[in-house]
Amino acid sequence: MMIANIAVLAETASLDMRGESNKDSNSEVSAPPSPDIPADSVLEVNGATIGNIIIVVNNVFDTDNPKENNVIFRSANALHIKTKEQAIRYQLLFRGGDLYSRRLIDESERLLRTNDYIYEAKIEIVSYKDNKVDVRVVIRDNWTIRFGASYSVEGGQSATGATVGDTNFLGLGKTLEYGTTKTSLRTQHSVRYIDPNLFGGRHRLALEYGSNSDGEDRSLGIELPFYALDTSRSYGATVVQSNTIDARYSGGVITEQYIRDENRYSVFWGRSHGLRHEHVDRWRIGISLTEERYYQLNAASTVQLPLDSNLAYPWLEYEMIEDRYRKMSQVFLLNRTEDVNLGNSAVIRVGYLSEKLGGDGSGVIMNMRYGTSYSYNPDRLLFVSLGGSGLQEDDTYRDTLFSLAVRYFHPNFKNQSFYAGILVENAEYFTDEEPLWLGGEAGLRGYPLRYQHGTRKRLLTLEQRYYTPYHLFRVFHVAGVIFADVGRAWDPVLSSNPYPGVLSDVGVGLRFASSRTGGENVLHFDVAFPLDGDPSIAGVQYTLKAQSTF
Repeated sequence: MMIANIAVLAETASLDMRGESNKDSNSEVSAPPSPDIPADSVLEVNGATIGNIIIVVNNVFDTDNPKENNVIFRSANALHIKTKEQAIRYQLLFRGGDLYSRRLIDESERLLRTNDYIYEAKIEIVSYKDNKVDVRVVIRDNWTIRFGASYSVEGGQSATGATVGDTNFLGLGKTLEYGTTKTSLRTQHSVRYIDPNLFGGRHRLALEYGSNSDGEDRSLGIELPFYALDTSRSYGATVVQSNTIDARYSGGVITEQYIRDENRYSVFWGRSHGLRHEHVDRWRIGISLTEERYYQLNAASTVQLPLDSNLAYPWLEYEMIEDRYRKMSQVFLLNRTEDVNLGNSAVIRVGYLSEKLGGDGSGVIMNMRYGTSYSYNPDRLLFVSLGGSGLQEDDTYRDTLFSLAVRYFHPNFKNQSFYAGILVENAEYFTDEEPLWLGGEAGLRGYPLRYQHGTRKRLLTLEQRYYTPYHLFRVFHVAGVIFADVGRAWDPVLSSNPYPGVLSDVGVGLRFASSRTGGENVLHFDVAFPLDGDPSIAGVQYTLKAQSTF
C-alpha cells in the first residue's frame, strides 16, 4: 500500500511555511509575526483573548521552490484536494473569544500532527492589539490519494497488495479505502471508512468490511474519545467479527491449519477531571464479550484444536498521563517533528468474569501497561515500558503474559545515532495457537518467518543509524543502518524448535522516509546474515517492508 503511494510522489528537509492558503494567495497571511507581541506569560496574566484565527494550508509541493516547480509536482498539486479549512478548525482546542493559552496552542499543534494527511503544523501569533491576539495556523498537506501495488518480504515470505483510496477524502479529513492483499495464509479484499469528526463534532466513526479467501472480517466502532488532555468524558461501543484460517509453524514452515471464528463486543463510559498540575487521571467502566470457536479445516483434518472460549465481563479502567511533551526529531521518525512525551503513563484494567453474562466461568481478567522515560544531557533518551495481562478463571490461570521493553537513543556522532533495544516476554498457560514467536517478522531479521516459538522470548537489537542529507527526488529522506540482532524463543518444558539455541544475525539496511505521505511511510530494506541456526536456511535474508517508524 505504502510503496506504490510514495513511489508516485512526495518536501524539503525543513518545512517552508510560506505555502499556499486556501484561497491560493498567501502574501498577506504569510507576513512575519509582529515583534511587539508580549511574552506568553504576560498575555496569560493580562487575560488576553483569541481574536481572528487564520488557516493557511500549503499544498503537497512548494512550486515557489524551483526544485519543486516541475510538471510532475505541479500535476500532483493539481490532483490533490487540499484540506478544507473547517476540517482544521474542528480539531483546534480554542475558538475566537477564548482566553489565550500557550498550552492549548501547543496541544492543538500536536493533535494536528497526529493526522496522516498533515506533514507539519505550526500555530503562531501574528498580531496583538487591544489585548487580543490573532493566530495563524499553518499546515502542509501530505499526499493522501492511494493507488497502485505493494510488495514486501519478511522472513522469506512475500506479501503483495493493491489499494485505492484517500485518507483525506475530499479534503475533509475522512478515510475511504479499498484494498486487497495476498499473503502465504490468505487473500483479502477490504473496504474501510473512518470519520474522526462525525457531523463536525468530536465523535469518531470507524467501519470496515473484509472478504477473505478463508472467511470474513467486519467491524463497527463509534466513540467520543478523550481527544484532549482536558477532556472530561468519553464513551463508545465496538463490534468486531472475524472468520479466518489460523496456522501453526515450526522452523518457519506451516505445519497445521484450522478455522477460527471470533466475535468481540464492547461498550464503555469514561470520566476525567482533566489536566491538573501537568497530570491527567481518567476512569472508564465498560462491559466486554469475546467468543472464540475453532473448527477443523475439512472432514479429513485431525488437528488438535484450541479450546473454545466465552469471556463475558464488566471492567474498570484507570489511565494516567503526565503532560511532559517535547518537540524532537530523529528519534522514532526521520526528518519530521516528533511530539515525544517524557513523562509517565499507565493504564490498568480489571474485569470480573461472570457466567451470568454468558461466560464459561467466573474469575478475574487483568491488563496493565506502564511507561516512563529518562532524558540525559539532554539528547540521550531512555524509554522503559512494562506490560502484563492474564486471566484467572475457576482457580486456574491462562493467557498470562509479561513484557519488558527498553529502548535507548544516543546521538553519538554528527548525523548519526546509536540505538539499543531489549525485549523480554514471558507467557504462561497460553493456548498453543498463541505462543511467542521470533523470526524475520519479529526482530530477528536474518531468519525465516516464525523460526522459533515458545513461552519465553528474549531479543537484543543494536543499531548504528546514519542520517544522510539526501532528499531523493524531493520525495524521500534517506538513512542507513548497521545492525545486529540476538535472541531466543523457547519453552522450558516442551522443545519443538528445530534449533532451540540462541540466534544472532548482522546486517545493513536503508531507510527511505517519504516527506509527502503519512501512515507507514518509512520503507525498510534490510540485508541480514544469520550466524546460527539450521544450516538449511538461506545464508542471506532480505527484508522489504513499510513501517511507521525508523
